[in-house]
Amino acid sequence: MKLSKYNIVERMGDNTVIYNTLSSGVLLLNEEYSKHFFGIDKSGVCNKKDLLEELKKGQMVCDYNVDELENLRVANMASRFNNSILSLTLAPSLKCNFACPYCFEDGYRYNTMDKRTQEKFLEFFQSAISNVSTVSVCWYGGEPLLQLKTIEYLTKEMLAKLENTGKEYYSHIITNGFNLTKKVALKLKNLKVDQAQITIDGPPDIHDKRRILLNGQGSFHRIMENIKEAHSILNISIRINVDKTNIHRVDEILDYIESYGLKNKVSFYLAAVDDSASSCKNLDCLGTFDFSNEEFSFYERALKRGFNSIYIPAPNIGICGAVSINSYVIDPKGDFYKCWNEVGREEVKVGDIFNGMKFDKNLTDYLSYNPTENEKCRECSVFPVCFGGCPYISLKTGDNKCDSIKYNAPKLIRLLKKIKEPARV
Repeated sequence: MKLSKYNIVERMGDNTVIYNTLSSGVLLLNEEYSKHFFGIDKSGVCNKKDLLEELKKGQMVCDYNVDELENLRVANMASRFNNSILSLTLAPSLKCNFACPYCFEDGYRYNTMDKRTQEKFLEFFQSAISNVSTVSVCWYGGEPLLQLKTIEYLTKEMLAKLENTGKEYYSHIITNGFNLTKKVALKLKNLKVDQAQITIDGPPDIHDKRRILLNGQGSFHRIMENIKEAHSILNISIRINVDKTNIHRVDEILDYIESYGLKNKVSFYLAAVDDSASSCKNLDCLGTFDFSNEEFSFYERALKRGFNSIYIPAPNIGICGAVSINSYVIDPKGDFYKCWNEVGREEVKVGDIFNGMKFDKNLTDYLSYNPTENEKCRECSVFPVCFGGCPYISLKTGDNKCDSIKYNAPKLIRLLKKIKEPARV
């Protein structure tokens, strides 16, 4: 028997907190049990039967002959090449009513999906669902709510093709929230959209400079009013894009969430603006280490204010749709892409709904992506959570960008020790 290489262990006085990134298990040990736990590393034996059962449950111990990294690699490939799930990211239009300075779509063509392309997509969909058990759809853009009629038509047609098949259907939308009125939220709910991600970039004076309407007007209060109306209909997740210019004001967003009556009724998270699409040419991006410190401090402050802001990161075995065989990003022209960061860039498309997929270098680079070959990742205790980070960034830059959890994990489990009574596997 040996201790898992994916344990993160923190001594807190006489107690020990163990967080296993492979299982998301958290275990709090008193002084006596801590001695037995650390003894395993020396002797390979645990004489406390109840402790051993908990450690096994949390995958915190394993047999000597188990290669945890190899098991992860196999599980990763099995997940990515699993044909039972069809994942679709659909952009009915690349048009947007905002002019955000960091948007990757800046300068790309802003076309809208025409009727011919819609019908051809539905032919593709009919063929693609033949051997799947689950369909997952993400509405994307541009701003997808500018094409609500297209969303409605395609959804009804997809659901009709799935009727009486026993196949499951899930859907969510990434929207700027400006058009997400209560009426629209109800329509989306009827179309089986159950979750919406909306971006808020700070208090009004900051947000309205970064999330700008095409006419130059601000959007903050309209979006917050819409969230207030829609949160009881859809699960709302607020994404807060941060860099060096606005990170010092993020707590004010909590003030507004409270003042709009949304405390613990919506979720929120920080996202670092990065340079994957030259987004930082006019902005000051935060490095991963600096972002991780700011991120944890923000969540800790939010927790003290009574927000449910702390969670245990789950393993990310499949990484993302970009490296999965049965995942498609489809733009308004019907072009296929593997990553939504590439939407609209015809030079990196991997096919289209009229002619099918083309097995070129861009496609094979994504499908053969293997972060277990990266020496830095192979030895990292948080590898199951980030799995090498964003494949798009890795493939374009040649470097695996570490996730903030690499630096936050020890602080996270110390905080968990304070809020759990006691922490459990």
